[in-house]
Parts: sequence; structure tokens; C-alpha cells
Amino acid sequence: VKDIQEAVIAISQLVDRRYTVKEAIKTLYGKRKNSSQAVTNIGADQLETNWKLYIKHKERNVSPATIKSLQKSFKKLQPHIHEVFDSNQLLELTTEKLEAGSVTAKHTVQHLSAWLRWSVEKGYLSSNRWEPPHKESKAISELIGRSPKKTKKTLPIHDDEIIQLIDELGKNRESKRAQEYIYAIQLMSCYGLRPHEIEYIQVDEIGRVIIEGGKTGERELYGLHPHWETDWDLIEKIKNNHPIPSTTSDNFGEKIRKYLGKQKYWIELKKKRDTEKATLRTYSFRNSWALRCHTDPKYANKISTRLAASIMGHSHKTHLNYYGKWTQKGSIRNQLNKLLDL
Repeated sequence: VKDIQEAVIAISQLVDRRYTVKEAIKTLYGKRKNSSQAVTNIGADQLETNWKLYIKHKERNVSPATIKSLQKSFKKLQPHIHEVFDSNQLLELTTEKLEAGSVTAKHTVQHLSAWLRWSVEKGYLSSNRWEPPHKESKAISELIGRSPKKTKKTLPIHDDEIIQLIDELGKNRESKRAQEYIYAIQLMSCYGLRPHEIEYIQVDEIGRVIIEGGKTGERELYGLHPHWETDWDLIEKIKNNHPIPSTTSDNFGEKIRKYLGKQKYWIELKKKRDTEKATLRTYSFRNSWALRCHTDPKYANKISTRLAASIMGHSHKTHLNYYGKWTQKGSIRNQLNKLLDL
């Protein structure tokens, strides 16, 4: 009786999604290729087991950082895992509350689709219910969505504003939590880090400050201003794994954005600095490094755009596209002339 009830519910759910009764029955119980192996009527426990198999498979070829990113995507599915009955509903439910067009939405759809595609290829799931849309399909684009508003450019935050923000956050009654965010801001500002990179910063055996792991690979960092590195005791904090903001489904950038959005000084600063075309956001701390590098007399014309691009972890072309307006034309030539005493 229970099996019949479950079958009726499953069929009615598909009919609600504009399947005909015949199509619903065929989708749920029709004979398919590999039907002896592939699971058609699958439950939450089986999906979770299948996910673990996929992660075990991926661990052979990808970094721990990628595995962590995959797990974050699966966590977004878990609140809905007991109600999904095909790939379309799985992807729709998982993404319905994500910001349209966001990086999070894109990664979630890509990660879960890749898992479903692998599972179908292996015969763990039936293709008629669990085959996800094609990678480049319109359906995938619609699941990711498009941001309803044009993305504003990111303003750099100025040195005096960084210092003032840190001072104001230090007055927070939740001092322990505030110190985690202050440390994150110090790392992003001093080393020009992307928000997610604060998790991967280390001091290696010869004393270099490096990023090890993460989406962007390993690179050496350089603190600007060097006295910030000393004044903020960053080397010791890095060595001692100073606490950083904890994350669950949120990435570090989103977590920091939400925290700053409740801070009086940050709110007032944004009112003062934001324009119709540009805004202060979490990446403003990273951008401040580039601004400092190319406009501060202590560094401008001494650190080439190629070296700056390497330190920031992107290509020279990307660096010029984003920060070219702050660089002096011929900075590489000028630096070589200076080095060669020409």
C-alpha cells in the first residue's frame, strides 16, 4: 500500500509540472537502457551515498580546495533532498533562493550538473530522470540566471578609510567576532587578496608569505604597506592560524559583505563614496593594494605592472584591464631604465 501511495504522489508531482500521466509513468517506471543497474526511484539516502562516491572519485584528481567548493554546492541541495525526483527539480530547488547571475549560482549549477552527468554515465542514476541539461544549453543559463541590474564597478578603499574602519570595528561589543573580520580586512588590504584566499595564506619554511591552494594556485605575496605587516603583527597571526570568519553556505566575500553591511562606519562610508556606476564592496580591499602599488610615490614606477600582476595572481592583461588607469604609461620601460641607470 505504501508503495502505491508513493507512486501516486510521484506521478501527481510530475503532472503538476506539466507532464501527462502517460509521460509521468514512463519517466518514473519506463524501461530504459541500463535499467538493471541505474536507479530510477531514488531516495535521499541513495543520493547522498552517490554524492560520496562522486567526491571519492574527484579526490583523485582535484585539490582539497575544489572538494570543499563542491561540498558547499551539495549543502545547498540538502534542505531539498527529500523532495527531489529528477534533475530539473533538483537544480531548480537548489538555486531558487540564490542570487540570479551570481558566482554562487553558477558554481552550484555547474557542480551539481557535473555530479549528475557522472552518475548517469556510470549507470548509478537513470538517464530519463537524472540526466542534467547540456553544459551550454539555454536551460543551464536559465538556472544560473542573469543579474537584474548592471554590475557596478568596484571602488578602491583608501588607506585612511581602512585604518578608520579597523578602529571602528575594534570598538564592537562582540570583540572576539570583530577581531576575525578585522584580521580578514587586514589580510585583503595588506596583501591584495581575494576574499576566499584568506583561508589559504601561509608563511613557508623560508619565511615567504604565500597563497597555497585555493582556486588561484600558489603564489608569493608582498605586503603594501610593509609597515602594516609589522604594525598588525600579520606574520605571527598567519603562523598561529589566527581565527577568520567561519563559513557554511556563504563564501568569505558574502560573509564579510553581510557583516560590514551592519557596521555604522561602513554604511556611512558607502553613502559618501558610492556612485551610480561604482561602489565599495569586499573586493575594494584587494583593489586598494593595486591603487597603492601604482599611485603611492613610495612604490609607483618601482613595481612593474607585470610584477604587480604576478603578486595579485592574475595575468598581465587582466591587470591592465582592471587597474591600467592607475599605472603610468611605460612603467616597465621606466623600471628597466631605472634598474639599468639609463
